[in-house]
Amino acid sequence: MLFGAHVSIAGGLFNAPLNASQIGCEVFQIFTRSPQGGVAPQLTPKIVKQFLENCKKYSQQEWYVHAPYFINFASEQSRTKYASISVVRQELDRASLLKAKYLMTHLGSYKNLGKEKGFIQLVDGLDQTLKGYRGTTQFLIEISAGSGEIIGDRVNVRSKANVDSTPIGQLLKGQSVSMIKKEGEWWQIMPAPGLSGWVKKDYLEFLSADINTFSAPA
Repeated sequence: MLFGAHVSIAGGLFNAPLNASQIGCEVFQIFTRSPQGGVAPQLTPKIVKQFLENCKKYSQQEWYVHAPYFINFASEQSRTKYASISVVRQELDRASLLKAKYLMTHLGSYKNLGKEKGFIQLVDGLDQTLKGYRGTTQFLIEISAGSGEIIGDRVNVRSKANVDSTPIGQLLKGQSVSMIKKEGEWWQIMPAPGLSGWVKKDYLEFLSADINTFSAPA
């Protein structure tokens, strides 16, 4: 068994192996770009070389890339759908340059399309993403327990599954999130965006158990 964590690339992608080593990781996961989207920084030969040299220097056995959080292959918005296809393919190619073992991504939510149409669009999006791909990085699909929507006007996200734990952020009514794990009266949720923590089940409306991620921005 190998132990690892998602680590920061602050100051440069080549810092990630050091950041992983400092907390005792044997493997690590990174974003190669902002998780909220935007233009990806260029991976120059110099940056790739520094990154790989540091992976060796700090005894990292494997490393993985996570795609941005806005990915939604089943979005009713064409812009989001085609951006998802383009960005995931870019990230597969970028991850291959970095010799990452896996690229991981959420699939999206077919909340507004319906299950049948949304699933067909999802499959088509994955087909387009992988068409002609010849890289070395393998593609992983991240799953969760389902997706939900915030129904309180302003809901605290907490660090642990109890009311005494520290609030680490807030979500607004109508925001959609991935529901990862249930613990008593609480659900662990995934970013919306960039926020991971616990929300009491009373403030969540269950939407879907099939495509497992939060709804992308319109």
